[in-house]
Amino acid sequence: MTFFRALIILLVGLTAQTQQGPVLGTSPVQTVRQFLGIPYATAKRWQAPTPPRNRTETFDASKFGDSCPQQLNAYNIEFLRTAWGGLTDEEIFVNESEDCLNLNIWAPAVDRGQKTAVLIWMFGGSFVFGTSNMPFYNGLNIVKDNDDIIVVTINYRLNVFGQPNAPQLNPSSDSAAQNFCLLDADAAIQWVYENIAFFGGDPERITIFGQSAGAELVDAYTYSHVNDTIVKGVIAQSGSILGNTGLVAGETSLDEADWNDVASIVGCGNVTDSAQLACMQNASTTALSEAVNGMSTQFRLVLDNVTVFADTKTRAASGNFLKVPMLTGTTANEGDIIVAVAELELLGITVQPVLDILSSIYTMQTSCPVAETAAYRIAAGGIVFRYEYQAVFPNLSPIPQLRAYHTSEIPLVFGTYNHSTLSSPSTENEIILSETIQRAWVLFARDPKGGLLREMGWPGYDLQRPTIATLGNYKNATGWGLEAPSPGIDLLCGNLTFFDGIFGEVGGLLAAL
Repeated sequence: MTFFRALIILLVGLTAQTQQGPVLGTSPVQTVRQFLGIPYATAKRWQAPTPPRNRTETFDASKFGDSCPQQLNAYNIEFLRTAWGGLTDEEIFVNESEDCLNLNIWAPAVDRGQKTAVLIWMFGGSFVFGTSNMPFYNGLNIVKDNDDIIVVTINYRLNVFGQPNAPQLNPSSDSAAQNFCLLDADAAIQWVYENIAFFGGDPERITIFGQSAGAELVDAYTYSHVNDTIVKGVIAQSGSILGNTGLVAGETSLDEADWNDVASIVGCGNVTDSAQLACMQNASTTALSEAVNGMSTQFRLVLDNVTVFADTKTRAASGNFLKVPMLTGTTANEGDIIVAVAELELLGITVQPVLDILSSIYTMQTSCPVAETAAYRIAAGGIVFRYEYQAVFPNLSPIPQLRAYHTSEIPLVFGTYNHSTLSSPSTENEIILSETIQRAWVLFARDPKGGLLREMGWPGYDLQRPTIATLGNYKNATGWGLEAPSPGIDLLCGNLTFFDGIFGEVGGLLAAL
């Protein structure tokens, strides 16, 4: 291939048509095209998203778009700094606005294989903070190091902007969607389905994946889109809608006090009438964000019976969900980071015995609902691949006693572990394990039914046999072993109700920080 032909191919490949008009991306490495900040929808405050405007001009997709306003209170900031290997202030405090419904695409260069499988990423953050403009969510390495894959990452509305819990918005007919974060995800998935072919993707091979709140979002999609034909597979890391205990318990009341607290702070009063709502709709983004940032509350998802259902547990038991293959799992010590950050906020130090006990309880609150979700999928005749991430790498957290904590698998999934600014270097085992995990996620996206995963030695999940892949287990630090759910990883799940009571008391303390 001549230099000029290669240049032409490169330049042509960097301009992609969309239904709204052309976009111009960049090529961070020769084999990958990158398109950042593309609008997938537009939305007025507390209204459902609508398609973005059509453009005659070429959209500059060379930089990340604005992030949705985040709740960056003291605890959440400390969590980001502790969990993510030394994020800088510039990486935490990114540009924010309500014009934030945008996505990012990493696609193979046009001289590589096209019509690829597609992975759409939903970030975590308790539905109150998070952004696709996070160095550890960069899709470059997945696409660079694996064939037949495109990675998309999205933004969605958060905290009071995403699920305001406003009584004035509460429908009288149980027919109006209230969780704008979930509506945003729907709009993003629809946009990708309609446009990804322009970037070399196959709209008939879309898998959605997410972690923590992002995993809840992914799981929730399968209950609100039972007959969906767009999504062909789901990956839920460290989260499921069944883990949202308030929703599963059918708690329908709004967090009206939190709404009124914000309203009072911004000068709209605490009387929940139409005048208050009008005042809140006209309040500045900055005023609302500052009010939310001074609070510890988590504006929770609302049971609207459109995006989230009061009878989710019944639906799960009866198989009333989108029956597509699922890859799901947790980290071995989910709670380490949650408790450690709370201790640092409260005491300025971590107390190891307290951390170990409370972490175990929190870990069960995540892992047991994931196990339950997997069991319901199997009972409905579905295909499930389940894992537990067990690896520990010193370069990913400044707290040395943390084990395989909540979020610690993400740099391995994206191959972004080298972004850590901590002094400990990446190890050879870390690099190889990352390649293994990336390949597994990509193979699932390429073939959600799991034939390619089984060829790798990862069997489909079976409640009666050792079929949980223990990623980064000390016996196989660069791959996985296989462990049975019980007695084993799920040994204490039968006691979850008892431990929930204990954790409920602790939760009040953690929420107050």
